[in-house]
Amino acid sequence: MLIIIIKKAEKIYLKLNNKINLANTYISIATIHAYENDFSGSELSAIKALNTIRDIDNVESKYEAYNILAIAACELKDYNRAIQYHTKAINIAKKNNLEESEISSLNNIGYVYQCQNRDLQAIKKFKEALKNKSITYRPDLQAILIDNLAYSKFKMNNYSQLPDLFYKALEIRDSLKITSGIIYSKVHLSEFYKKTHDINTAQRFAKEALELSKSTKNYRAYLVSLKQIGIVEPQKASFYSNEYIRINDSLQQAERKSKDKFARISFETDEYIIQNDKLTEQNRKIMFSGIIVVLFGTLIFVIKSQQSKNRELLLKQEQQKASEEIYQLILDQQMQFNEGREREKKRIAKELHDGIMNKLAGIRFNLFILEKKTDPETILKCMTYISEIQSIEKEIRNIAHDLHQDVFDTNNDYAELIKSLVNSLDEITELKIHLEMDTKVEWETIPAVIKMHVYRILQESINNSIKHSHAEIITVTIIEQHKILTLEIKDDGYGFNTQQESVSMGIKNIKSRTAEIKGNCKIDSSQKGTSILITIPLEI
Repeated sequence: MLIIIIKKAEKIYLKLNNKINLANTYISIATIHAYENDFSGSELSAIKALNTIRDIDNVESKYEAYNILAIAACELKDYNRAIQYHTKAINIAKKNNLEESEISSLNNIGYVYQCQNRDLQAIKKFKEALKNKSITYRPDLQAILIDNLAYSKFKMNNYSQLPDLFYKALEIRDSLKITSGIIYSKVHLSEFYKKTHDINTAQRFAKEALELSKSTKNYRAYLVSLKQIGIVEPQKASFYSNEYIRINDSLQQAERKSKDKFARISFETDEYIIQNDKLTEQNRKIMFSGIIVVLFGTLIFVIKSQQSKNRELLLKQEQQKASEEIYQLILDQQMQFNEGREREKKRIAKELHDGIMNKLAGIRFNLFILEKKTDPETILKCMTYISEIQSIEKEIRNIAHDLHQDVFDTNNDYAELIKSLVNSLDEITELKIHLEMDTKVEWETIPAVIKMHVYRILQESINNSIKHSHAEIITVTIIEQHKILTLEIKDDGYGFNTQQESVSMGIKNIKSRTAEIKGNCKIDSSQKGTSILITIPLEI
């Protein structure tokens, strides 16, 4: 089924002239040939892949093609050509920082040298690969390199670090449950102990390799294990030799059948694709005829419906004209409203300047007498101005009632406004006010109504503490986290009963303002002090 899908994909990519996917398809076919030990077929498919992307900058595909070519050449005993292809592959990997591919190619080159009995050169390649830091991300490849390094040392009768390297590779493979790797590690350990005259250990590892390869039905590893156990148990060499020949013949026969099946499926797939193309062409003609009929019917329908749409369009145009007139009326009304609002602001500003400011100036000049006289009669006379100041205060409050939000709609620095409020309150009292405000709060993005209520809540809370709590320290904290603005005012003064119905108007105002901006207000009070915690969502 897989080869049918791949062959069909090949035909489609050929028609579409999709060279990258076509090359990857040839690489997949080459991999299947190699898996079936058809290394000549694998080589041909890999060459097809390279020819397809010769003029295309596709790094990964070119690397894979050269790698498969090198592996096929090595299996065909053409070692010099294998080295050439591996060298091209590793140059691609180095040029494009493909570190894992570079490590893999170094191992492959070392293996070719090992097959040529050029073990000193093989050892250099294995060591170079193991020095690469990226090897830690590929413990499976690390185990292969360590085992290959150990085996080349063993072949050169260089027993430094042996058998520790063999055991290290076995330990990694065992932890990763790499069955085939475990088998080959045990075969190599058996070879080592046979050469070092520890026959019992050599036999034990050979038997373990044989049993594991047989239980997992890994027949190629089984052949290697049979060959080794025949060496370490010469008294049973004949039995193992016959078993080796039987399994080897079975494998070769299965490979021949697989190759024949691959060729037959490839041929049948081509025939199937040809027939499918004919059917597709017939379907295309039928579909084309159907489309013509549908288009003709659609044309008649469009002509009929277009007349109706024209009438609807005229009606919509009239409606749109009426809507535009209504919209213009709304704009005119809004403009008149804005003009009236501006006139009212100017009137109130003039009233503040010409009325209230003059009153304050008169009181200020009258109070200058205190600099010259401080007798009881003069002081008593000056006390009468307090009621006038209170009257002016009330008048200012009424005038400013409709203007208070505008303070927070301007481009003034709101953070500086808060600091100014705290500093001004701190200067008129003996207690200390500490302000801790998160500098990451983006005040310019917060609606003016929220900033106005925060300002008034802060002002009211501090004033309550100053007037009623007899506190020594007030701490104000303002932070923003996850689109939630948190305002906390704490003092160390005398608390009050939060459950009483007769709580102050200031507390009621704080709660009311918090509710208006969809916030949450929590007030805790005891003899150790009062804490007001307000949380306000900035996104609704």
